Amino acid sequence: MVPFTRDFDEIVAKTLQKWHTPGITFSVVHNDETWSKQRTAYGLARLPAEPAATSTLYYVCSTTKAILCAAWAIYLASPANIDSDGSRRISWSTPMVEILRDDFVLQDATTTNAITLEDCVSHRTGMPRHEPSYGRPGVETSRDIVRNLRNLPIHNTLRTHFEYCNTMYVAASHALEVVTGSSNAETFRKYLWDPLEMHETYGGMPQKLGSQQKSVATGYTFSHVPGEKGEAGGELREEPNKDLEGISGAGYVMSTADDYAKWVRCLLDGTGPLSPEMIKDLCTPRTIVPDEEEQREHFDGVICYCLGWFKATYRGQEVVWHPGGVTGAGSCVMLLPKQKWGVTFFANIMGASALMSSLAFWLIDDLLSTPTVERKSAFLDQQYITALEKERDALPKQQAKLYPDVPDGRVAPLSLPAESYAGTYQHAGYGSITLVYKADPEGAYLYAEVSCTFGAEYIFRPVNGEHWLGERWVSVWPARGALRARSKIGADGELQGFEIAMEPEMPDTMMWFARTK
Repeated sequence: MVPFTRDFDEIVAKTLQKWHTPGITFSVVHNDETWSKQRTAYGLARLPAEPAATSTLYYVCSTTKAILCAAWAIYLASPANIDSDGSRRISWSTPMVEILRDDFVLQDATTTNAITLEDCVSHRTGMPRHEPSYGRPGVETSRDIVRNLRNLPIHNTLRTHFEYCNTMYVAASHALEVVTGSSNAETFRKYLWDPLEMHETYGGMPQKLGSQQKSVATGYTFSHVPGEKGEAGGELREEPNKDLEGISGAGYVMSTADDYAKWVRCLLDGTGPLSPEMIKDLCTPRTIVPDEEEQREHFDGVICYCLGWFKATYRGQEVVWHPGGVTGAGSCVMLLPKQKWGVTFFANIMGASALMSSLAFWLIDDLLSTPTVERKSAFLDQQYITALEKERDALPKQQAKLYPDVPDGRVAPLSLPAESYAGTYQHAGYGSITLVYKADPEGAYLYAEVSCTFGAEYIFRPVNGEHWLGERWVSVWPARGALRARSKIGADGELQGFEIAMEPEMPDTMMWFARTK
């Protein structure tokens, strides 16, 4: 059955318009057939007029994680590992400190010594995201990011919770480079891309590697949150294509829909560099994902995380998938192994993995001949809007949640004039944050724009005394979140610094930012 029908073309056009998305490309693999050349690219790769194509390069984002895990599986089964003496032989259960030694150090010694390679790539280390902590000056390479883990607090006990963490995938990436003695791009090409003839797939920006490939999609963000007042007058903002080499196997690969069709076929057929046993192991659940996490509304029953893949069921069919996103772009790969079917999409808009997921489910529903009234694709868009509205409506209520004992209206003023709190502050794990004094009709506030891998902005408004309410916006998600902050005045009357709850999953853990200037 040809998946790309006129009905599908129409729904794609409506979806791109609805979510202010310039373009999207697909590839579909089913049994012995592949659709990735004709009528599987829509819209624009770059405004104002460059069309999207299945040969256009996009960030594949966190679908890189499956590539990293596959490369590890091949290395673990290779003579280079198997033939080494027992003390040097590595398995999924090898502690990370045995591979990375002094580079891999956490704030808790017991956890440091216990975390294994498998823990890192199944999101069960207990370390939260800490996204603004990396991609800043001094914490740019994979090794830098790993060594910075010692400056960041752990959230949960090892192997008790699913907690998505890019930095632990960076640790697994750095470890692979250590054991192979090659860059991950070289290893991925040797183990996977060359055997699969994925010649337009790159680790990092292709221009840096001397490629002549010129068709690279430009990423965009939209100025307004979907459903927000003023959305109709919003505009697309071009996002610079970043070199994400530092995060490596967590999300730095660029590829095309054509090349990813070859990757999907390898996973479905069990041929090529990955044996059926390897694929089975990679898709075996390691961690149970909480109900509120990754796209829970899309699937039936329990969602699990494997090695670089989520796994669940939909209408009785096993589904293996992984979404991904960076600033201005998103991706998703979805496999129905029993049907020998898989779909990939890449799009150049922030949040695309969620915004475009209804299109992937449209194709799945067509495959499964799902009755119209039961098609998941019919209401995923509304669920996404509802989720954004819920987050937006909850923001004004965050003060009561974060500061339940504060009376209505400020009782105690700031100890110093508001403009005196502007300045630069330093934390060992998060680096520097420069707070700029500003004012609007609501009053004085402090603003900061943090330069890191995914970018972040903060606004802090005084609540009572030295207590502040912050708003956080990270560039890979359109909604804002709230956080607490507290300024500290010394006995000499001088401002010493701020305590800020930087990690959203740890709202009561305050991190000390000392004033530097």
